[in-house]
Amino acid sequence: MDEENVEFPAAQTEDDTINNYFVTAHYADQALEEFFNYLKSSGLYEDSIIVMYGDHYGISDMRNPELAPLVGEDPEEWNQYHDTQMQRVPLIMHVPGVGNGEVSDTYSGQVDMLPTLMHLLGMETDGYLFMGQDILSEEHDNTVPLRNGRVVTPEYTFFEQEIYDTESGEALQDQFTGEELEELYRYRDEAREELSHSNEILMKDLLRFYNPEPLDGLKEIDYLYRDQLDILEEHPRKETSLIEQYYGESSMELYETDAPELEESERDPSYGGSNPPGRPE
Repeated sequence: MDEENVEFPAAQTEDDTINNYFVTAHYADQALEEFFNYLKSSGLYEDSIIVMYGDHYGISDMRNPELAPLVGEDPEEWNQYHDTQMQRVPLIMHVPGVGNGEVSDTYSGQVDMLPTLMHLLGMETDGYLFMGQDILSEEHDNTVPLRNGRVVTPEYTFFEQEIYDTESGEALQDQFTGEELEELYRYRDEAREELSHSNEILMKDLLRFYNPEPLDGLKEIDYLYRDQLDILEEHPRKETSLIEQYYGESSMELYETDAPELEESERDPSYGGSNPPGRPE
């Protein structure tokens, strides 16, 4: 990173990757702040549902023992339970008109994002099949199967034959009767079956056989991303685009940054005007 971008102290461990992770995370936070400021100054903020999420853990499992002291854990006691806890990632949603934000402890996975967003947009989903569920629904199932076969619920974290208390990390399998273990393993295997269904759909392209009623009558269109500017020029709702609302001028100048790699002299002049007029009411 450019020295001018390094404004946050590196961690002090034996692993340079972990040390610099915090520096780059801070840089990403600053970039997000700039992006949100631009959305507000351009008038897009209150017209947008914004979803941010961590795709997966930021540091590989092999480095976690070095990370342990920074998250209040003992490196000597670090195990697969702690590795799984590190896969908890943020999901942040901004929804226009919702004034009081809140933090939810709902257990969910990436497959839950599509039905959640469709419901926030007021779209009916009864005619579709989903692997996921609406995160905001009271009927949401707080069971998350991970790609490696582990299963996490608010009560239990399952590995192969091992069961941990999700809250405390205590190993529990020796505390259950054989009948109780059988029931818990059945619950674990049902969650894993969902993952196998997802794999079958992806690996065998089973969606080609899926024709839900809401898609009846829709015509397939030819759309190439390399031609998207030409396509947008002819779009019937072109006047609703941001650049049209700025009378053909780019809103790029509203983006304010102190990043040295984006200094004014380095900006591409082909992106348009200097001081665009105020956004029309």
